[in-house]
Amino acid sequence: MKIAFDCDGVLGNDGVDEIRQLAQTLKMVGWEIYILTSVPTSWKGTNQREKMLDELFPGFAYRVVYTDGHIEAGKAKAKEMKELGINLIIDDTEDVCKAIKAEGIQVLHLLK
Repeated sequence: MKIAFDCDGVLGNDGVDEIRQLAQTLKMVGWEIYILTSVPTSWKGTNQREKMLDELFPGFAYRVVYTDGHIEAGKAKAKEMKELGINLIIDDTEDVCKAIKAEGIQVLHLLK
């Protein structure tokens, strides 16, 4: 089984400890865990997000999508998920969740 987690607000430094524990547990029992994060296009080529993910989540697969705006981020995340065969994501941004769901992918909207 494959699942994606958003970074900011879900798994990252400002994330939720219980969600990080869930990701670790699912990984231990054989799930494929992906961190799927969106950052502004101005970050492209800086590798800022990639470096942070490598430090915080060694051994986790990730994809960084570069977009400006939540709806575009949701569409870009949905595209990546379809390519990777992932059919579930946990995300905390309402507009992103709606855009992903509109693409036919299951979303768990993390409300904090």
